[in-house]
Amino acid sequence: MSVSTETAKARHGAWAPWAQVLCVECEYASLKGGSRGESYPRRLKAVATMARTVEVEKPEGNLLGSCSECRCACWVRDDVALLQQVGFKSSDLDWEGPFGWALQQTGGMCAALVFTADDREIVVTAMDGSFYIGEYTPPVEEWNNPNRSWESESLYRDDEMKAQGDLDALIEQCARKVIEFVRNKDAPG
Repeated sequence: MSVSTETAKARHGAWAPWAQVLCVECEYASLKGGSRGESYPRRLKAVATMARTVEVEKPEGNLLGSCSECRCACWVRDDVALLQQVGFKSSDLDWEGPFGWALQQTGGMCAALVFTADDREIVVTAMDGSFYIGEYTPPVEEWNNPNRSWESESLYRDDEMKAQGDLDALIEQCARKVIEFVRNKDAPG
């Protein structure tokens, strides 16, 4: 999803507590009339009053993502959007790969991109200013002790998120490293 985010417009989106990127229209549909709406009544009330299909300019701290339900472009928290883009890029680079990926919540509203291969999980995060990949053998008892790991250069330059072209290069580098971890089980990180 390499689109100039400086000029792009998209729907508002959200990282939902059930580990999906949703545009506000799909989030509303997911909340209304069900148990999720009962669990998140304030959020349901907020999205019910929004113009849910209106496209807006990029909100602060957001990047372009893709709704997990309808696939429309939507603005979502930058770390979540970056992880989703790594997942899409890995699929583009190795579409016949023996692995799948999913966004998952890691506690609170934090996000991780998890690739499952053989008896391993390759977990990608983007919370601390860079991409971090850790390979684990479930059940994981110690997250600070991966089998092997890799960390990208910073996603920021002078306390500002890098330009989309630079981010695209880091996204591709991270996706390629994930594929390397999946394909080469015994290679060092």
